[in-house]
Amino acid sequence: MAIDLHKKPFDEGTIVKLSLYENYMQEWLPVFLRKGSNFRRINIFDFFCGPGKDDKGQKGSPLITLNILDQYLEDIERLGITVSLFFNDKRKTKIKKLKDQISFSYPNKIPCEISYSSENFEDIFNKLIHFMTERSSANFLFLDQNGIKHITEEIFKTIVNIQTTDFLFFISSSTLSRFNENPEIKKYLHIPEEIISSSDYCHIHRSVLKYYRSLIPENREYYLCPFSIKKGANIYGLIFGTGHLLGIDKFVNQCWKIDPHTGDSNFDIDNDQIDENQLSLFPEIDRPKKVQGFEKELKDAILSGNLKTNIDIYKYSLFNGFKAEHARKVLSKMIKDRILPHQKLNVSYGSCKLGNQPQKIIIGPK
Repeated sequence: MAIDLHKKPFDEGTIVKLSLYENYMQEWLPVFLRKGSNFRRINIFDFFCGPGKDDKGQKGSPLITLNILDQYLEDIERLGITVSLFFNDKRKTKIKKLKDQISFSYPNKIPCEISYSSENFEDIFNKLIHFMTERSSANFLFLDQNGIKHITEEIFKTIVNIQTTDFLFFISSSTLSRFNENPEIKKYLHIPEEIISSSDYCHIHRSVLKYYRSLIPENREYYLCPFSIKKGANIYGLIFGTGHLLGIDKFVNQCWKIDPHTGDSNFDIDNDQIDENQLSLFPEIDRPKKVQGFEKELKDAILSGNLKTNIDIYKYSLFNGFKAEHARKVLSKMIKDRILPHQKLNVSYGSCKLGNQPQKIIIGPK
């Protein structure tokens, strides 16, 4: 029987999850609420929404979303953009509580249209998909499932192929690690055993990400980013997805704000044991293994010619869960070491804007 997370205070892992959701939504909404935007409709789908708060009054995702939207009420009205929220929870009692919470918190004007439902995820997803595929619509899907069974290969591939659609889903990665060969698990996800067995337990969510990446069509440019969450002995995780570079840029930056060491977990995922209050005499010891590995791999990819332009470097960084500034530090050191001549390479989202020509990387001393 599934645990009801709303009958007790949210734990640290849940708070991290909600923080990432809130921080990203703060970045996501303004992109579509600007003058000259071609989007006339914004849809936010919260398919496992819960009652709005935990038993101590901590806000869940529905009230977080409304609080953010309330900040943009004037912009929404001025631009004539329709904002629609779709709240679904299989338990009707939770939907009733959520309606009461929203009525109490917003007795006057609500900055959006709200639809409520109490259906199984698969049924409501299929009913609402026509909203996601409307022209001039931007979509965000929050899929806070309690387990692993809902984000199947079919559902994932469907979402990835919808234009202007970002998503954030929660998954119990440790369940896949322990029971991957169980026939009941294989009904939903077909993760090859070698993907699971090649990773130690703390890294299991990174392995789950590899599986979902393998499902993205070859002709589709789509970006995924993981965040591992430890609760007791169990590893859970978030996977964020977007078809736009700006989306993955913003999410990666939010991850590094929460985890300044590796950018992808709420615990010491690589057992770096770095103590900020007692740093070593040897700087390399105080640098996370993941960061050192990225710097070496990026340098090798540049020298081998696999990365030929500033845009290649920018995309490579984001694909590996690193901010553009991490890549710029590598380039600066390569220039200082006279591996690269002094080049003003623009490694940022701005480098990818329409009209900007890629800058070729020149290898060799000045």
